[in-house]
Amino acid sequence: MNDIFAPLPKEEVIAAIERRNPSRIPLIRTKWWGEGLVAQYGAALNVTKKYPEDAVFILVTPFDANKMNLS
Repeated sequence: MNDIFAPLPKEEVIAAIERRNPSRIPLIRTKWWGEGLVAQYGAALNVTKKYPEDAVFILVTPFDANKMNLS
């Protein structure tokens, strides 16, 4: 894999979050296809597989804020 497409190291992602001049913008959720994009373009979207995700997006189970005794 070409180095230009290598995932950013953790330190570079942190630098981006802290606005400390990272080497490039981190790629996050870059392949979240929706609104009929896959139906429209199909296998042509495979060309984007060479671009890495630089951070993981984790979904958590929703919780009931009313049960947290918050004001």
